[in-house]
Amino acid sequence: MITPNIELDNNFSLSFSAIDGTFHEIFTEEGVRSFVVVGIVKGKVTSSSLDIQEIEIVKGIYEGSGENAMRVAEYEEARKAKSDIVLMDRKISFDTSLGIIPPKRYLGIVKDFDPNTRKELQANDHTPWIKSESKSELRQGYFRLYPYSWVFMFETNILDDSTLLKVLTIMGNVPLPEALGYNYPLFLADKLVKYYRDKEYRGIELLLSPSRYRDFRGLVEHLRHSSRFY
Repeated sequence: MITPNIELDNNFSLSFSAIDGTFHEIFTEEGVRSFVVVGIVKGKVTSSSLDIQEIEIVKGIYEGSGENAMRVAEYEEARKAKSDIVLMDRKISFDTSLGIIPPKRYLGIVKDFDPNTRKELQANDHTPWIKSESKSELRQGYFRLYPYSWVFMFETNILDDSTLLKVLTIMGNVPLPEALGYNYPLFLADKLVKYYRDKEYRGIELLLSPSRYRDFRGLVEHLRHSSRFY
């Protein structure tokens, strides 16, 4: 377990793309269709700051399971990214076991893992710390940034532990209680995709599923009450 107190070189600069997705399944006469939204938050980490530079939303309608369609869509965008590192809210080793091709340079952050392991690691509140448990091409481990934040699992193929911990600390030091100690670019991507999903899925559902006038009237009333339609 490493608890370094390092400072990054003043010339240090790392570009990133944080990618997250969500979906809404729609049951039609032809079967299940899924409305998938993927968000890409682009920016840069320097020796002391986090800079969000660009936000992109990609939407699509797919046949079949939303979970699988979302996974495929997220990785398609991840492989397109030109950044130094791609951040994903996914267990990349699991996805690759399904035949998914990961991006070239990645950092996956996993919120939920074995509760007994979490309980054991949570006992160490001398933060920040990082712990790697494998030294293969896909390095796996855990980190915790603050005594009152969660322990997270990570998987990556870039950066040594000391540098990674510093980068994670910069990305996790934000004045939002639910994001503090996590990762702000991924947190922002999550909120963006859920906003666009909730904003648009009702209209798409009306177009794709068998509908009646009562359904149309209910949709218009909902949009009017939420100030999205006049």
